[in-house]
Amino acid sequence: MPLGACNCEGAIDDCFGVCGGPAVYDECMICDGSGIPEGECDCHGNTLDCKENCGGTDYVDECGICNGPGIIEPYCNCEGDIRDCTGTCKGRSYRDECGVCNGNGIPDGWCDCKGNVRDCEGTCGGLVGVDECGVCCSGEGCGIKTWLGHCDCLGRTKDCLGVCGGLTVTDECGNCGGKGIDRENGFCSCENSWKNDCMGVCGGLKVVDNCGVCGGTGIRWSLGECNCQ
Repeated sequence: MPLGACNCEGAIDDCFGVCGGPAVYDECMICDGSGIPEGECDCHGNTLDCKENCGGTDYVDECGICNGPGIIEPYCNCEGDIRDCTGTCKGRSYRDECGVCNGNGIPDGWCDCKGNVRDCEGTCGGLVGVDECGVCCSGEGCGIKTWLGHCDCLGRTKDCLGVCGGLTVTDECGNCGGKGIDRENGFCSCENSWKNDCMGVCGGLKVVDNCGVCGGTGIRWSLGECNCQ
């Protein structure tokens, strides 16, 4: 027999020891094995990584990028979209100017999200108001100036009858709406009972004597005088 043969025909033993048998060792040195399984890259069960390294540690991230970072905040997918205020990826809901998801923003008449309104100076949440005279004003000095005697917004005062803007006045005798002293008829007192004497004294007793002298004694007949000389 030929050297190494197991019969006269020159056959040799296969890996199971069968003379002339068909069994051989595969690439992983397994008798009659099937070799490296499909999808693996060696006899140890390793696979190729994304850089074609057998048993390597490089990997493809969720976006299909070798050694990529995957989806990172604030994005919600590999296209770079973000979540809306309801948490929906690539959604269309949004927060209004008051931070409310799908809110309507600041309502008409308000000037902020707290419900404030503008005062008469245009200040949002301001405290300046319109006084009773329709004037934008704050603090002292607003409205009708009663401390000046005014009774309305036009600055008028009350007359002696208490009528705002009235024309009735108190006469020189202290009578509201009175006519005062009747000087046309020569009176000089509020009672219209006294007149000025010849010296100009109201209620005085001086008179003009028969010689035309104010307060004079006149012709004293009893003393024998017969004229003013």
